[in-house]
Amino acid sequence: MTRYLATLLGFLALLTPFSAYADLVGSSEVNLSVTVAALAACQDGIDNDSDLLIDYPDDTGCSSATDTTETVESSGGGGGGGGGGGGGGGG
Repeated sequence: MTRYLATLLGFLALLTPFSAYADLVGSSEVNLSVTVAALAACQDGIDNDSDLLIDYPDDTGCSSATDTTETVESSGGGGGGGGGGGGGGGG
């Protein structure tokens, strides 16, 4: 049973984005340490900013796969609009 558990944990470590380490103590105890690596927002497979675009390169808010936010950064204030011209008439 212990050998099966160690084999299963090793297999899972290859398939998932976390690593697992089992320390087999005696014949009936198992100490388990699990380390989970968090993925950046632009590579986690989730539409974090609700713009219907998912991750780099599809999400325009991602500058790279390691970008931590999918939000488009503002480059500053925009300019104001110009006024309209009047029409002349004559007759």
